[in-house]
Amino acid sequence: MRKWLEAGDFLRTALRVYERLAEATHNTVLSNLYKARCREIQPQIRLCEFSCADSAAKPVDGMMNELMKIRAQGTDSEAVDRLIAEMRSKATCDDVVIVEWGGLKSTVDDVKARQVVQGWQQVQNELAQCQTAKERMALYEKQLADTRDALERISDLIRRKSSDNADSTVLQCIRSYLESLKLLGTASRYLAMIENTKTEKKSKPQDLLRLYDSVIEVYKELMQLPGVEYNKILTQAVSAKIEYYRAFRCHYIAAAYEALSRFDEAVALFGRALKRAKDAEAILSKLAGNPYMVDETKEALHLLETDIENARIATRAKRLAAAAGIAEEVDEKVARVIDDRPLMDTLSEWREWNVADSLREKRTIPIAEMPPPFILMPNKPMFFDLALNHIKMPNLDDRLAKCMEGAKTTPVSKRGVEAAKGTNKAEEQSGLSGMVKGWIWGKK
Repeated sequence: MRKWLEAGDFLRTALRVYERLAEATHNTVLSNLYKARCREIQPQIRLCEFSCADSAAKPVDGMMNELMKIRAQGTDSEAVDRLIAEMRSKATCDDVVIVEWGGLKSTVDDVKARQVVQGWQQVQNELAQCQTAKERMALYEKQLADTRDALERISDLIRRKSSDNADSTVLQCIRSYLESLKLLGTASRYLAMIENTKTEKKSKPQDLLRLYDSVIEVYKELMQLPGVEYNKILTQAVSAKIEYYRAFRCHYIAAAYEALSRFDEAVALFGRALKRAKDAEAILSKLAGNPYMVDETKEALHLLETDIENARIATRAKRLAAAAGIAEEVDEKVARVIDDRPLMDTLSEWREWNVADSLREKRTIPIAEMPPPFILMPNKPMFFDLALNHIKMPNLDDRLAKCMEGAKTTPVSKRGVEAAKGTNKAEEQSGLSGMVKGWIWGKK
């Protein structure tokens, strides 16, 4: 409702009530609660007093600084942001804003775009009032939201002029300029997020790696804007920024590999990060007076080089320790296998056996393997007799005839001849060949 005078009176009354309650109570918990309420009300009272004051009595810059102090002291209400936006609009409504992009100078006629351009200029003064990275992140996010709105408005104007076949070169230059402001602000917001992440205790190398990768991608996108090649100072600065933050990204890639115990890759990447840091330092020396090189300093690169050297030495030590640990594990496994062998298998070796420990752990001394292992025994081939049938014997008919003649001269009883014939017949039917013949051709 913007009734600042009445709101200030009510807030001062509430402040006096909380102060009296804090003095009257003897309970420490309640006293701290009332004092906290007093601290919350004081910035709101100052906000009301500022809104009721005559704006003409103070310069606009002074009023903006006071508003930033009010917001930094504990209140982040929408009323403070609205007042800041109003102060910016008052500061820019009468000024003529001229931007230069693509080799052309263009006057910004749109009110929203003019406020955004002046807002980015004012942001540099407001950043000095921010004490933490989170405050800078909030400031960048608010300004980026206004920039996106202005870009949508300029894009609508370009579409309207294109449908009317009107010249939209000036608007396209303004849109490209706003795009460059948005990308530079996005990169600065990512850098504030990196600073905030480094202060956290549970930060991982992967988190910082993603943020640095986002910063590099934003700067690459900036280099692809139409008309950026006309601004040599900006292109040189952006190229240097890309090389600068690639060194940091390579460092955190190596740290991520180290966290995964991949020490060989980590050592190689630490060496590459050190080389990139030295190259970035040489580039910074050439761009000493560039106005865009504000956040990038040689001191940060020197700290990075020190961290890389320390991390590389530590990683090499971990790699050697890991290799030694693996060898020890292998030796322990081999020793365990040797100790578990039965004594019967190691009679030719000298072994030490701790009998006391075995008795304490109720383990028996392995003298022999029980049950004994099975031994493969040779077996008669199944088709041995069948193969014998294909062997050609020598012709013994002459010797058989002589034997027959001798048998005729020698008297033999009839019963003995029948017994010999029965024996020969049994021998013929015995063996595996007779059984197989019986299976195949049948018995006769």
